[in-house]
Amino acid sequence: MPGRNSGLNPLEARKQLLLVESEVHRLMLAQEGRAIARHVGGFAADVKKVGNVVSSIAAGVAAVSDALRPGKETTSDGKPSWFQSLKNGFRAGSNLWSAFRGRQE
Repeated sequence: MPGRNSGLNPLEARKQLLLVESEVHRLMLAQEGRAIARHVGGFAADVKKVGNVVSSIAAGVAAVSDALRPGKETTSDGKPSWFQSLKNGFRAGSNLWSAFRGRQE
């Protein structure tokens, strides 16, 4: 109402306005911080999934490489024995099975 003294001079009114504006900015910053934390958590989960897949692939490659490496047991003509080939194949399959089974979450 015109002519009525509200008790606040312009400097005090400005101070109150700045305090309210500061509180609004603080709440917005807290909300943005929570949103960033959610995105970082999602990103970390994606990185973990990719890491698990890469680790499984590396284990599979190592198992296949190990199975294809010539063994010490050979026949008289220098070829690996069928038993050695079977053993290497079983070892590769076992390594692959444990690698992929252990990565599931």
